[in-house]
Amino acid sequence: MLAGRPRSKKERASHVPVERGPALLPAPFCSPRPWLDGFACFLPPSARPPPLSPSTEAPRRLEVAATASLPRSYPSGRVQVTRSLHNDTDRPVPNRSFQDIIMRLITTTTLLASILGHAHADNGASSLSAASSEVAAIRTFFYTGGGYADDGAGGHIYREQMYVERLQPAKGVSRATPIVFIHGQAQTGTNFLNKPDGSRGWASQFLDQGYEVYLVDQTLRARSPWQPAYMAALPSTYSAEIIEQRFTAVQNYNLWPQAALHTQWPGNGSMGDPIFDTFYSSNVQFINNAVYQQTTVQNAGAALLDKIGKPVILVGHSQGGIMPIVIADARPKLTKALILLEPTGPPFREAIFSTTPARAWGLADIKLTYSPPVTVPAVDLVQQIYPAPDQNHTDCVLQASSPAPRQLSNLASKPILFVTSESSYHAPYDYCTVSYLKQAGCNQTTHLELAKAGFHGNGHMFFMEKNSDQIQQTIQSWIAKLS
Repeated sequence: MLAGRPRSKKERASHVPVERGPALLPAPFCSPRPWLDGFACFLPPSARPPPLSPSTEAPRRLEVAATASLPRSYPSGRVQVTRSLHNDTDRPVPNRSFQDIIMRLITTTTLLASILGHAHADNGASSLSAASSEVAAIRTFFYTGGGYADDGAGGHIYREQMYVERLQPAKGVSRATPIVFIHGQAQTGTNFLNKPDGSRGWASQFLDQGYEVYLVDQTLRARSPWQPAYMAALPSTYSAEIIEQRFTAVQNYNLWPQAALHTQWPGNGSMGDPIFDTFYSSNVQFINNAVYQQTTVQNAGAALLDKIGKPVILVGHSQGGIMPIVIADARPKLTKALILLEPTGPPFREAIFSTTPARAWGLADIKLTYSPPVTVPAVDLVQQIYPAPDQNHTDCVLQASSPAPRQLSNLASKPILFVTSESSYHAPYDYCTVSYLKQAGCNQTTHLELAKAGFHGNGHMFFMEKNSDQIQQTIQSWIAKLS
């Protein structure tokens, strides 16, 4: 063919570009697909070449390369996949479209991107083999609560909704009561998936035992969007140092009497340790407005229970430990039991890190249903200080013995399991919260003190720690005894 002369239509149709070497195809567009746990890739229509024409020429090696861009966080930045197609005989090459080849390559690229995404957690804290130990489950997600609001600029936004992830054991649900997990401050629903060391989390254990599991991201956090400039200042964060001091390496700081007993966190619990880094990298920003947070979670949580449509077991940890209380208060008929994992406390004030007044309604910062009714909590909930039993515990502020303590009428009949670890900052004061529950009529409250049950050395994140599987079995045994 002479240079500069346009090719005829017949020449263009019969032209086979691979004679000049490997054909590099335009990069497909790849975007995250969380529900696929990987990426989906698409080639723009304009970049799809016409089909190859049949050929009777001698066998050739056809090299087709496709590149897919990955997020900058991935080690290589780009992935190249090369696929070879061979003619093994002198038969004519079957009429194969480039579209078919591209779709095969995109499938390979997508799989490789997903593998690289998991493998990027190469800090030794988790691995693909560890992740494969998770229990097979059917996963769906949805949102509850929230609604449209004026954005102040003539448009509308959707706010105060809550992300919910529903997990059903692939082998089938065999337990009648679903379990809803609510994480704590600066955390997300991933707390209850695989642990920072890569081993199975509590969600998998309950799935393996036949339970349907719901994981949420609290409103205004993570996959539950926060809308700026409404009811809260800019989000807050926890520094790595705070996480070390309060959760993972408390034995190094001795900020409360029991801290030195901490031994169960996997790894050394400090920056640079791969397990700590894995855990801390999952921490997120949060809204430091207790009233707004509790109100929105109560609304979205009530909507979730309405959607489930039958009684559930509510499990809450730390700041999220208040949420089962406020949700159950709003939907008592749809709450079978509460499991409170070191919920925020004690009643009426902070402890350990400050003594600031808090939780005006005793167990929460928002209204709870009492009998007789409470209108002004500072007046109607008459407070009294009860001295600490020893130097390892704090004083308690509870209701006074006279007049008779107000009763939590929507919670009084509910079984409540209250769990406290041996070395957490909750160890000095959780007994105050348990005392308040019982004083307010919640006589089916069981205080599971892990040390007394034979579980020693645990901290505030005990459901992630080395002996957490055994702790879960103890909790499941309590659930199994519910009528």
